[in-house]
Amino acid sequence: MPQPLQVARHSTRSSNAAGSSRYQEDGPYREEDVLIALQLLAYLSKYPHVRQAFYKKRGDPDPVHHRESSLSGFARSLVARASTAVPTPTPAPVVPVTPTATSPANIIPNAAPLYPRPPMTQAPNIFSLVERFTFRPSANEAALPHPPEFLPPEIQYWAGVIMRNACRKDDSRGGIRQCANMLCGRWEESPRQFAKCRRCRKAKYCGKECQSRAWAEGHRFWCSARE
Repeated sequence: MPQPLQVARHSTRSSNAAGSSRYQEDGPYREEDVLIALQLLAYLSKYPHVRQAFYKKRGDPDPVHHRESSLSGFARSLVARASTAVPTPTPAPVVPVTPTATSPANIIPNAAPLYPRPPMTQAPNIFSLVERFTFRPSANEAALPHPPEFLPPEIQYWAGVIMRNACRKDDSRGGIRQCANMLCGRWEESPRQFAKCRRCRKAKYCGKECQSRAWAEGHRFWCSARE
């Protein structure tokens, strides 16, 4: 069962259709501070040259000491909970765009397995960390007598904005995009080389393995049908 979400604010209890949300006053990060940080990242991530800094991986952390010392309270509990979330059985479908000589052929996401979330020791970048703030419990989890914590909708919203910004094309490079698997980051060699997610048509993937891994990592939480 995912761990409780820890936020430095007074404990409250509220109910909605999916379940209750509880907050504990035992974390160093206030909810409003996290929200402001995400809003700032949403603004900065609109610019391609800034996005490249966010794609850079952090230094290789120590498996135990670094994780425990640098991730505490709100952030550590969120990462722990998201890392134990059970992935949905089927990833979002992708549809190949106009094929090129280097386009991945016959992407069939339903045939690809879902991968467990990688541990924090894999030196994540900013985008892979932000993606954990999009976490939403499944309907089955929400129906439990003691459901997991719910992130505030504002935090989920701005984290989703950042993730969609991460999928923007870079006009300075001729309109190409990076693979939306945040731990891959491979660039297209030409526009429309990669396949788009059929549902949101924002994320593009260099192959079915990256698409399946990204879905398990968290794309399923911020993927929304295009209107």
